[in-house]
Amino acid sequence: MSDRPRLDAAQWDRIADCFEQALLLPAEARAEFVATVLRDEPVARAELDAVLAEHERGRPLSIEDWLVTDTPATEQVMPAGTRVGAYR
Repeated sequence: MSDRPRLDAAQWDRIADCFEQALLLPAEARAEFVATVLRDEPVARAELDAVLAEHERGRPLSIEDWLVTDTPATEQVMPAGTRVGAYR
């Protein structure tokens, strides 16, 4: 079990939006952007800092796959028509 605080869907959406915006900025401007845009959300800010740090290290992140492609992650994992239980 993780000691990390749980974030709700709205917070993850906010992190994803900020991540996209941060990637449009030069690397040296990102820290100031993150400090400003999420100054009232310290948990979300820490998550965004962590995601950006991994991105800058060149490690692939699943969040990046969702943000920078037009293909939903479910289509990347299972081809259309795949049967899952009673569902197709």
